[in-house]
Amino acid sequence: MVASLCRAASPRVTLVESYHADFEWDVQYRQGLMDRLGGRVRLESLQLDAKHLPAEAVNLRAGQILQTVVLRPPQLLIVGDDAALKLVGAPAAESGVPVVYLGINGNPRAYFHAQPRNVTGVLERPLIQRSVAELSSSVPGLRRALVMLDCDFTSDILRSDSLQGKESLQVGSVAVDVFQACRFADWQRMLAQAPDTYQAVWIGLYQALKDEQGRPIPDKEILAWTSAHARLPLFALWRYAVGKDKAAGGMVISGRDQGIAAGELAEKILFEGRKPGDLYPVTPNTGQFVFSKSSLTRFGISLPERVRRKAEWIE
Repeated sequence: MVASLCRAASPRVTLVESYHADFEWDVQYRQGLMDRLGGRVRLESLQLDAKHLPAEAVNLRAGQILQTVVLRPPQLLIVGDDAALKLVGAPAAESGVPVVYLGINGNPRAYFHAQPRNVTGVLERPLIQRSVAELSSSVPGLRRALVMLDCDFTSDILRSDSLQGKESLQVGSVAVDVFQACRFADWQRMLAQAPDTYQAVWIGLYQALKDEQGRPIPDKEILAWTSAHARLPLFALWRYAVGKDKAAGGMVISGRDQGIAAGELAEKILFEGRKPGDLYPVTPNTGQFVFSKSSLTRFGISLPERVRRKAEWIE
């Protein structure tokens, strides 16, 4: 549960991750943090494992971590994603601990009784509508697209905030339907049925999918299965889902960018003496085209030249 990422001299920084240590999103943003903070801090990492554990267990673990943080406050508490902000970051901040958040899909103010002056952070805004709009010309005859999500807390927020809580929305000439699954079997069933109605699929979050006994399934296994069984062009919203035997690409966001942005805020607080409340929350970028050449070929996707010129290639 505790991983020491750096043993250099103080200040001491505690990172509370909503998810699990080997989740690629967490790996990316931890790397971004260390790229900025390097050997100048002692960074310890604690995980809530909210993708795998039931809510009761997550709440229990969050309470234990919160007690540790409040009794022995670090110089800075960094919380990754909405669950960690809600369950640990907000109450810790209200007890006086300085907090930097990252990967927040919801409105951060919603997690506080009153907005404290010792908090700032980094917002995460997946680009569903823009991705569909930018890539619609890559799929001839695209009239209806499917966005697939799990039923995790973050997916609920994404649907509520980015999609206005709707099951369907219109993006230009494309009708976009949103499907949420709790069980992997339902995810599999929808993917198999998708060609009857849709011409392309965007995958969002899938790491919280469970088997029929309610047990978590390794996210790499879910992504590999989805790629192997997709019969429609498959796009992604997060960088970690793009690659060979993954999604073909998309207008994606990166965990590393989140970590770098949070690291820059931490630098100002720890080494420049800035107060968190004086630093405005940031959104690191507006997304980037990232594609896999082999997956583009496999799914028969031909990118317009304006997209190819701006794209980063995984391979």
